[in-house]
Amino acid sequence: MAAELTFYTIDDLRLGQQRSDGPGWRLMEFTRRSDAFRDYQSLNAENIKVLGVTNGIQALDLVRCVPVFAEHKTCEDVLVMDYKSLPFWCRNPTVKQLAEECIETFRIRYGLHKFTLFPLRRKPESLIAKRNFRLLNVEGCHSPIRWIYVAGVGWLSPEEFKRRYIPPKSGDFQYPLVMKYRVDAVNKDGQILLLEIAPRDLNAWQKKLKDCFLKGREPMNIDVKIYLPKNPSALLATASVCLEGCFIIRGVKVIEGSKTVFVSMPSRKVDEEYHDVCCPSTKEFRQEFDQAVLDAYAEAAAAESE
Repeated sequence: MAAELTFYTIDDLRLGQQRSDGPGWRLMEFTRRSDAFRDYQSLNAENIKVLGVTNGIQALDLVRCVPVFAEHKTCEDVLVMDYKSLPFWCRNPTVKQLAEECIETFRIRYGLHKFTLFPLRRKPESLIAKRNFRLLNVEGCHSPIRWIYVAGVGWLSPEEFKRRYIPPKSGDFQYPLVMKYRVDAVNKDGQILLLEIAPRDLNAWQKKLKDCFLKGREPMNIDVKIYLPKNPSALLATASVCLEGCFIIRGVKVIEGSKTVFVSMPSRKVDEEYHDVCCPSTKEFRQEFDQAVLDAYAEAAAAESE
């Protein structure tokens, strides 16, 4: 049986753990999420405070209050992204749900991953051409990143970025805020490009490349056009999907079901039953196809609401 999760707060990481020669930080434990959230919100916003979850053996920070901009005295709540990569936590749906609740409750704008801050909310235009190019590693490196844009600083080479910020100085909770990267890429016509891409988009694209590598195939270019209805209902959108720039599927639908939003393939009625006209032939590509459509829908819906 899975261990029941409990919560904890820390009032200020700068104080360090309690020592025999003086006081340290205050750690409080809670069985109810609401009590932990309430205690975290009551702590001083100028402190490096923490909200986390534990299974009794392992502890996981979810939210940390850090200075996002050096000139601001007050800190800001950021989402600690470790839950996405740590083996025990990354497959725990409860933790993923807690992370989403933290984003909404504390109105979190930035994520913290490997001593680097980045925006959680991406602009709709940030994913243009994401599926129409392939990333190229910079010569002599194992990364496509050529330049890194740090808020308040400007463009830095990866070498200069590491020299300045990695690893952070002991007791320093001022992390660089990375807004975008310039990456090497090649488009479907073989033209070498230098593209600007948001951190979350780069992470998602690299994960897709890794997944495809493990499956023994190249990622497919999936270009999605979304059409939003004038009067939204259970039918949230229709879509036209182009695969590898040479095969178009029209009539794809984004539908709001009783429990979740899902993608429906074009279908026709045969003998009183509906059958898909076409559909992905593997579970893996079905997930890839659906995610591409849902990502495009999310971008279009966000743009429509602005």
